[in-house]
Amino acid sequence: MSTHPSRQIPVFLIVSIIVLGILSGCHDAAPPSIEKALDVEIRAYDGERDSLIHRVYRAQGGQPIWLTKEGPTNEARALLRQLCEAPKEGLPRERYNAQALIDTLRAAFVDMPAGSGARVDSLRRARIAGADVALTRAFLTYARDLTEGRLEPNAVQGSWNVEQDRVSPVDLLDRSRQDGVNSTLDNASAQHLDYAPLRDALNRYRRIADRGGWPTLPDGTTLASGDTTGAVAVLRDRLAASGDLQRRDSTQSRSMPYGADLERAVEQFQRRHGLPVSGAVDDDTRQAMNVSAHERVRQLALNLERHRWLPENLGQDFIFVNIMDFRLNAYSDGAETMEMPVIVGERDKQTTAFADTMQYVVFGPYWNIPREIAIEEILPKAKSNPSYLKDNNYEVVNAAGDVVDASLMDEESLQRYDVRLREKPGPTNSLGLVKFMFPNDHDIYLHDTPADHLFQRKTRTYSHGCVRVERPAEFARHVLPDDWSERRVRDAMDADERKRVSLDHRLPVYLIYLTAWAEPDGAVHFRRDLYGHDPKLRTALDEPERRPASCTRIDSFFEDLDRAAERNRGGWLAQLFTR
Repeated sequence: MSTHPSRQIPVFLIVSIIVLGILSGCHDAAPPSIEKALDVEIRAYDGERDSLIHRVYRAQGGQPIWLTKEGPTNEARALLRQLCEAPKEGLPRERYNAQALIDTLRAAFVDMPAGSGARVDSLRRARIAGADVALTRAFLTYARDLTEGRLEPNAVQGSWNVEQDRVSPVDLLDRSRQDGVNSTLDNASAQHLDYAPLRDALNRYRRIADRGGWPTLPDGTTLASGDTTGAVAVLRDRLAASGDLQRRDSTQSRSMPYGADLERAVEQFQRRHGLPVSGAVDDDTRQAMNVSAHERVRQLALNLERHRWLPENLGQDFIFVNIMDFRLNAYSDGAETMEMPVIVGERDKQTTAFADTMQYVVFGPYWNIPREIAIEEILPKAKSNPSYLKDNNYEVVNAAGDVVDASLMDEESLQRYDVRLREKPGPTNSLGLVKFMFPNDHDIYLHDTPADHLFQRKTRTYSHGCVRVERPAEFARHVLPDDWSERRVRDAMDADERKRVSLDHRLPVYLIYLTAWAEPDGAVHFRRDLYGHDPKLRTALDEPERRPASCTRIDSFFEDLDRAAERNRGGWLAQLFTR
């Protein structure tokens, strides 16, 4: 990632001094060409990251990319506007030195010193070269952030193992030469999985926050249908601000009791926030309503960053699990075809965010118990109760998978993997009657469960890390080859024998951690950050919603450029590019 913006602006000044010193030479020497000025400008920056800049300009034949004898091109102006509007994507404009770029271009084209001679021409060329390289750096940084995210996921999320398939920033730069900056960058941002609705939601909530946000309900307030307290009017204003209730201008509506319209609006709010849908305001609903609009803006920006960590193309057929929504969605031919509740890992046994491909299904599975669970949870019980393993359908196997005497199991043998503990197939098996395998280093997969009652709970963090599906037979029918009818699936689940069935084609599976998202119809959903990943991400992003007072007069700057170009038509600027 590029150097922090607050430390970049002085670098521009230092490099300009160096470049000017190299280029100016003696007063009578002929000024160097634009190509030479660019070469010196590029070489003045040290560091491995600059090899990319060298490659870009070598491919360009050593010529400026953004600047001509007429001044900054239309594409340079488009890039400046994109950088100034970076907050629309949840990105901070100061990261790309948007205002510094404007100041640099103003110095190069509007406030260029008068006079003539080699020294003045050298200064002019140095400023133009510096401005061109600065624009290129800004494009590459912004394009990378827009498509890959600002951060390395595992550095801040702790467990995010999803490979990306993004177009490189250099390729995007090449594409922008043909398709234009606006088209290239607009298309480069992630277009999958409702990224655009989430970006729109960010800007909608920012406007709400800028208008003052929404009112809060007093602590301890609970409301239900028929109530007529003063808090009902506050509730109406709160729900109208977030769009859950149609806003009414009449003062009479604020004095109306808690009626059916409010009940429906509260239900919608509860659905959007993953709360039990009752239509009444309880403590959890009130707390969710009292989260400020500014806080929701920050939450949306964090999850836009997470979206940029995903591949641009998830495929046409895939499985998507949002860990914090406790929900699985299946897609076929690019359309959603199935959704169901799931159970994910406990807070101290978290489900890892990663992607892999499902390869086969196992009916009547064994549960090969992870070593830590065997040592920490089961071994102490087996020591205190000699019949514990038998009573709970466990057996001990050696490295070859052969059943051995339980007396061979102790902590050392489990640590060395000399023996393993597994639960035998059956209706009480912790994996249920079927599991769905996508082999991975995290030992996580999807499976059935005998504890069906847990799906009725709103917060479903009960597993050791794997994901339990509510309707395993329906899910098996979805992923297996077409000749697997519902009856055949049920027969395989109820059979006494273990059976492995390969899929016709490998099916991508994404286990992703999102605490906010938006649907195509504009509905915005928020979830609790149960694993505690949001604060670390926010700290790493250094509050991405900072909005400094910059780029406020970009249109007037463009007008200044036009006037300067008109004054200089055929003058010193044209001569600099032709000598």
